[in-house]
Amino acid sequence: VVNRAVGIASVATIAVCLFGFLAGTDADKELIRKSGKTVLSIGLFGMLFGWAVAIFAGYFLFYAFPEARGANATAFNFSIAYGLVIAVSALPVLAVILRGLDITRRRIGAVALASASIADTMMWLGLGLVVALALGGNLATALAKAAAGGLLSVGFVVFVASPYLNRLIRNEAQESAIITLTALTIFVASAITGITELHPVLGAFIAGFFLPDKVREMAAHRFDQVATLVLMPFFFLNTGLQTEFKFF
Repeated sequence: VVNRAVGIASVATIAVCLFGFLAGTDADKELIRKSGKTVLSIGLFGMLFGWAVAIFAGYFLFYAFPEARGANATAFNFSIAYGLVIAVSALPVLAVILRGLDITRRRIGAVALASASIADTMMWLGLGLVVALALGGNLATALAKAAAGGLLSVGFVVFVASPYLNRLIRNEAQESAIITLTALTIFVASAITGITELHPVLGAFIAGFFLPDKVREMAAHRFDQVATLVLMPFFFLNTGLQTEFKFF
């Protein structure tokens, strides 16, 4: 029996990684650098504030709706998980909205994307905390693994892929070779963050942000229509298939 849902989920993962890459290419590095304090305050402190407020709400919901608890749920990890769900916006969906409004290269769009990437990273670190608590794992190990994933992904893009791509550009290599290596970079960076229990889209976003500017522009032009018009519908289809409407 062919499990079509698994196939759709695989295409959806590819789609969201490519779109995360496009979101990274849209981010204006210089603009973000000038708005560093704003990005940090919104992405980090804004997320932590929303998370803290939602944790209190989750604590009361834990006792108000006992049927919503999972088998390994405690008041502490349920509250943290609920806080994450409420506090963090989905980076791929935000990227779709901002690209549709054509404001990703304006200050408000660039700050929103950069802030969301920071908040998304915080969310996956928090998820590592929840999983470690729920499964009885080691919290320090889970957080160290997630942090290492982010650093390894950046290191791979900056110190391995980018120098080689710059060399290809200097040697006037064929565009097809550059695009192929760029695609490989996207999925390797995504795999690194995925293996270390961060979301693969973070690795793709890192690739889009840190690759050389000429490569970013070239790859964005090639992947834009394919990711937006062909692949992204599978992401939303997969989300719809996984959504369940039920009352307690």
